[in-house]
Amino acid sequence: MARIRLQDRTIDKFLADMHASEYRIDEEYRPRWKKVEDAYQGKSRSEIHGGMPNHREVNFNFILSTANTIIPSVLPTDPYISFRARDPAYRDEAKVAEASVNYAYKLGRANSATQKVLLDCEKFSMGVGKVIYNPAGNVTPVLHYDQDPVIELDQENQTDDVSDAILGMMEEDGFFPYVGDDGVDIPTLQRVAPWNFLYPEGYDDLHKCPWVAERMLVKLDDLRMYEGFTVKPSVQANENLSLNPAAGTLTEAILRNPGRSVEAGFVTLYEIHYWVRQKKQLKRRILWLLDNTTATGFDRVVRHIEDDSGMRGYPFVMLRTVVNPGRMCEPSIADLATIQPIADRLNDELGMVLRHHKQASKQKYVAAPGSLGGDSQFEKLLKSDRDLSAAELPSQFNDVRQALQLLPIAPMPADVPFVLQMLQRLMYEVGGVDVFQRGGVARKGTTATEVAVASQSFQNRAQVRKRAVEQFIEDVARRYLDCMRRYWVEPNWIRGAGTGEDSFIEVSAEKMRGAFDIEASVSEFDPNEQVNELQAFNGLLQTIGAVVQTLLPIVQAGALPQETIPNFIEKSFDLWNEDKRRLIGPLSSMATPIASASPQSPMGGQPEGMGSPVPGEDEMAAQVDGNGFNPSGVGGMFGGLAGSGPRPGAGRPVEG
Repeated sequence: MARIRLQDRTIDKFLADMHASEYRIDEEYRPRWKKVEDAYQGKSRSEIHGGMPNHREVNFNFILSTANTIIPSVLPTDPYISFRARDPAYRDEAKVAEASVNYAYKLGRANSATQKVLLDCEKFSMGVGKVIYNPAGNVTPVLHYDQDPVIELDQENQTDDVSDAILGMMEEDGFFPYVGDDGVDIPTLQRVAPWNFLYPEGYDDLHKCPWVAERMLVKLDDLRMYEGFTVKPSVQANENLSLNPAAGTLTEAILRNPGRSVEAGFVTLYEIHYWVRQKKQLKRRILWLLDNTTATGFDRVVRHIEDDSGMRGYPFVMLRTVVNPGRMCEPSIADLATIQPIADRLNDELGMVLRHHKQASKQKYVAAPGSLGGDSQFEKLLKSDRDLSAAELPSQFNDVRQALQLLPIAPMPADVPFVLQMLQRLMYEVGGVDVFQRGGVARKGTTATEVAVASQSFQNRAQVRKRAVEQFIEDVARRYLDCMRRYWVEPNWIRGAGTGEDSFIEVSAEKMRGAFDIEASVSEFDPNEQVNELQAFNGLLQTIGAVVQTLLPIVQAGALPQETIPNFIEKSFDLWNEDKRRLIGPLSSMATPIASASPQSPMGGQPEGMGSPVPGEDEMAAQVDGNGFNPSGVGGMFGGLAGSGPRPGAGRPVEG
């Protein structure tokens, strides 16, 4: 494949920039990252220093427990991505774009990658995702045995050699992205490890950087198989596979296990995205550059192309929930990094308490001289497990208490409970996760006000994290849309969600034109918010039902056109989609008054009792069936309305 030429001094400048960024990561970030990663993996102190696990060491994994509390509170389910047209003429295009992006997001398992990026953000203060699409050439030259298609080999070429089998899986372009069952390529989101994400020093915003890069460790033999990459025969592998750059390398593991031997078979490859000025325009290029001493000059460039992915910015998207202005990354202020020293001290205190308890549970005695000597069976009696055992007391002792006394053990300091409670509360306070959210119970004397304040504080901090994740998803969705507009030239079909008969949507680049505002929404973690949204949606349906009951006689009399009622219902749901957050309060308060003020019976001959709670059943639960909400105020004529209209919360608009 043709490579855009570069001068040797430009190549040397790029390599110098890569090495400077790596040095900054190794010196400033990696030591702190390693501490947090070791704590997250639950490693003991002996393991951290290269020894074997010490089973006597107390090491409760508070870091993992906190992470498992924070992530579900921020991203409990797949988000719903809404598109709103900026021009009334593009409303239909906005609906197609919304269905297409949600389809690709779900089918490509993007939520799983988002959770990994969020975990990186909680541990290392930043998480990085990357949107890729195969025809752009913006790819990672690493095999994926689940996503790559299998190509049949000719009989004469079939062999047991692994390299030949892998070669048979390669296509001309060398990489196969995640595709649907129909073979349609879709954009995908990949997690980029923070220690592999390189950027110039002095920038605190990803999109202000003149270049960004991803460092990859690639098997040299696999890299040679890719048709799109040009690797000179003189290039030799010089790297070993890293287990985890933040926690250690395979080379270190080999030194601890001399019996193992690993041959160097990898090379370091930089994927550099940078901007160049051509005439009066800025264009982005992608450069794949080898960091290898066996290659010199332009031989280090294995690929160099114009980026034609259609994205208006870098394919990388950064997630940060806590920011230090002026710096791209600050490991010491990450949520899990802030509680790591407190968790270590808490483990030390708990270890001391448990060791003291273990010592105190073992009885030790002090015997008088001569009480255990000779043929006395007194010592065997002390160690015997038999019931009703007996032995003679030595003759020189009139009382057994003269021969044997229990060894006293120093009691624990009186302030140990206070220290443990202080460390626990300090860890929850710094981490923003209260004991009540972790499934704990209130101590004796805890007031309802304290519980409410702690809960509200947690919810506020969770909302800050959640909004950062929503903005991250919105940026990802924008890049998904750019890729689809660029490559979905031919019409494709996706199946819409809903009940009853399947509905299909035709999507193509032409049907997604226009300017859109993108908004991502995830389900609320707070049960009260979910109840309010349910009540608001119930109020919306009851409002529609009450208005329809008023309009129906007028329409039947011919005073209004027949399409009045369908248009009103459609406009009502459009209003709900556009301003749902603002309507939740008023509609939830209107739900009960509307239901009680409507003396008419439901239309359509709905059976009596349908939608009403049976004895012992929750009132809100009685209004939910297999198809969605079915409040009694709507009736049989509109009984399927909730099943075909928008669902409350962050639903799934399409299914793959």
